[in-house]
Amino acid sequence: MSSYKSKQEKLSSEEFTIITKGKLKAFKHVVTISKKIAQKAVDRNRIKRLILECLRQRNDLDNRFQIIVKKNISGLKMPQVKEKIEKLIKKL
Repeated sequence: MSSYKSKQEKLSSEEFTIITKGKLKAFKHVVTISKKIAQKAVDRNRIKRLILECLRQRNDLDNRFQIIVKKNISGLKMPQVKEKIEKLIKKL
């Protein structure tokens, strides 16, 4: 009986923490935002949409990511969010 253990890497910035979840066939990313970060569901959903769209546009990603948002970025525009995520992903 063998168990699958994936190698996890963790990177942090002021706004995000990214945890890689290994290479799996099911390609899915997870974005976690607490109510302490953004009180309104509208803001939390906007942040999730921005981050997931940034990851969707990158075709070269073969890892699954869990992204934990540490700061309210709902006021940022798409290019700004993309730049911040790109910086973290390049460190992987």
